Amino acid sequence: MRCMNGALRTASGRNLARYASTSTSRVTSRQPIAPPAAILFSQPNIDYTKQSVLRFSDGGPDDSYDQEKILALSRMYSNIIDEVPKLLDNHDYSIYTDDLEFVSHLSILRTVHGVQSYKMGLTAWHKSLQLIYTNMYIDMMTVSKDNEKVTVRWGICGDKRINSTFCRVFDGVSTYYPDENGLIRMHVLDKVQTDKTKAAIFQTNSFM
Repeated sequence: MRCMNGALRTASGRNLARYASTSTSRVTSRQPIAPPAAILFSQPNIDYTKQSVLRFSDGGPDDSYDQEKILALSRMYSNIIDEVPKLLDNHDYSIYTDDLEFVSHLSILRTVHGVQSYKMGLTAWHKSLQLIYTNMYIDMMTVSKDNEKVTVRWGICGDKRINSTFCRVFDGVSTYYPDENGLIRMHVLDKVQTDKTKAAIFQTNSFM
């Protein structure tokens, strides 16, 4: 009987040990796995798009801003190609900003502010030329652009009313600057050569 009781105790002890071992294994398997140190100390989410804007806010290049400038310059370039040849007739003044700055480096034309003043000046100039010349037209010789402006070498050709002699009435260089929408915000005119007849008439007149 004592032997049987001892055997039962031994068997019970082994079962308890096995059960304890199994329970411990189950509990251990349910415990969450500790994250690696890289996850515990990971960097916060960063908006690299905003960071790039801040990085260039001190005067460096901003891709989106440069792209907008390129598009605005291209719009103005196309408008100039289409409209400068029509400067004497049916010119579209909607390609300019309302507060256009016309800067003239010539004694015969004044610097003016505003597209309406600019339009009135060109109209008066055209009418004055018609007193001396007929069959006038705009000759665009060269058109070039860089990162911020468009430069046009152009002239006015026509026939003199006195003897119908063909001549180059006006030669000049215009530099145009766009606003953010591609409209012309500034027109600078300089380096003009004129024939002697027109120069003599214009010395006593100012049309803009």
